[in-house]
Amino acid sequence: MYGKLSYDPVRDFKAVTLAVNAPVFLIVNASSPFKSVADLVAYGKSKPEGLTFATPGSGSGPHLTAELFFKEAGVKGLNVHFRGDATAYTEPLAGRVDATLTAMPTALPHVQAGKLRVLAVGSEERSPVYPMVPTFREQGFPNVVGYGWFGFMAPAATPATVVERMKEVNAILTQ
Repeated sequence: MYGKLSYDPVRDFKAVTLAVNAPVFLIVNASSPFKSVADLVAYGKSKPEGLTFATPGSGSGPHLTAELFFKEAGVKGLNVHFRGDATAYTEPLAGRVDATLTAMPTALPHVQAGKLRVLAVGSEERSPVYPMVPTFREQGFPNVVGYGWFGFMAPAATPATVVERMKEVNAILTQ
């Protein structure tokens, strides 16, 4: 994805642990006419250029989930890439893009203020973070599943005992 790197990510690193796995949420401006995923798809199909989505970076979970959504919905789409979730959700707030796929904690204050509306969650089941929002699956898109995830890696030469000790981070994070 990044072309020539000065390191080999497979050879030079070893996975330690997955720390966070958070589903992405499909979010639109609250003043938009979109009340469901079907509304958004119908709108996208009515426009020759399709839909515009703000995403928090090329190759991110939300970017790839948006591409999957465009494919599954049979709608053209353009991903506009930003530097992170916070900058990506400012675009639907301003009405400059149709939607974003983002982490809920970043957008939640705007959702609670009535400025953004959540249409779907990209997990297999409804999220306990925002359980009133249906999944893509519930709305006719069973293959649209997407997460943002964060984990810990170590240099490949890290001793196994150190890697095992580092795995304890998950126990710390859940306290």
